[in-house]
Amino acid sequence: MAPLLVVELRRPGGFGRLGLGMTIGLGLATLAVVQERLAFTGLLDFSDDYRVTAPFWEMHVGGAALDGFLALTIPFAVREVVRNESRVRLIGAWGVLALAAYACLVTFSRGVYAAIPVSMLLLVVLVYRQRLRLDRAQ
Repeated sequence: MAPLLVVELRRPGGFGRLGLGMTIGLGLATLAVVQERLAFTGLLDFSDDYRVTAPFWEMHVGGAALDGFLALTIPFAVREVVRNESRVRLIGAWGVLALAAYACLVTFSRGVYAAIPVSMLLLVVLVYRQRLRLDRAQ
């Protein structure tokens, strides 16, 4: 998939489509988390240490697929909030971020609790470097 991704990212607006797709994927995964919590423990029952798996089947054997997915896709949703192009996309991105925050809490995973701030820090650093590069080019 990497060669196809490179070709798509070179097209105008390619990264925006990638970000929107990642945000939609995050939204669907977090809706699966909410549905699972409703079915098994209840939305606000934080005393039960039931760990959600969402659409990632390998979680029941000790995998960390949901954890990694959340850590990798939340920066794309933050980008959608920052670079909103319409009110509908802004509201949708905020909704996805709210669901993602809930999903991060109910994973009960220290890895997610550490990875999200690290990924946000990396996002801020990369955006800052990009703006510096653009300022130097002008």
